[in-house]
Amino acid sequence: GREALAVAAFRLVAEQGGEAASRAQAQLAAYEGSGGLGARAEIFTRHLTQEISSESGLLSMAAMGVGIGTFRITQLAALSRLTANPGARSLFGTAGTRLAAGSAGLLLEAPAFALSSHALRSSAGLPPGNLGDEVASAFLLMGSLRATGALSQSLYRTTGLRSPLGQNLAHQAGLLGGIYMAHGMERRAGLTQENMDLAGALGRWLHFNVMGSVAQ
Repeated sequence: GREALAVAAFRLVAEQGGEAASRAQAQLAAYEGSGGLGARAEIFTRHLTQEISSESGLLSMAAMGVGIGTFRITQLAALSRLTANPGARSLFGTAGTRLAAGSAGLLLEAPAFALSSHALRSSAGLPPGNLGDEVASAFLLMGSLRATGALSQSLYRTTGLRSPLGQNLAHQAGLLGGIYMAHGMERRAGLTQENMDLAGALGRWLHFNVMGSVAQ
């Protein structure tokens, strides 16, 4: 990508010696995370902007909206059916009923996200990936987000605090944690070889926040 080309160019200039080589060496150090704070901040900001505004990222954000909408509709429908059934209420209880409805939502959310993302990328002329891998990645991502979201809220409730700000911070921490968790599992499953840096994680985090606000 562009970053790899920039690193190669800076490395080439750095080998030539002179004043230009010193500046190139400083840029190389910043790309490697060991340069000056100003240079590293500039690269981070540029990378974050690229992540947020890239065509691929924007298409993924639209697909997230489809997935989130599918989850909420399915969860609501399943919850209505389960709560209207005395046998189901007796079998699952309140917590079990909500868990079952959430599981039903996830079961349709992940394929909806993967299929819409695949279709949008194809229509935009971007190279689509393997659909089976995309569905598997979607289940890992959505499942991780739901799990870390529930965990962060549960941990927050144990503090005894009832601040809307604290609750929102716990939600955002769970969201960011779920993004990192899903990416780690995708790498271990061989679904991706890419490394995710902080800018990449924050770009995806921002996309989820935007689509979560739109879907409300």
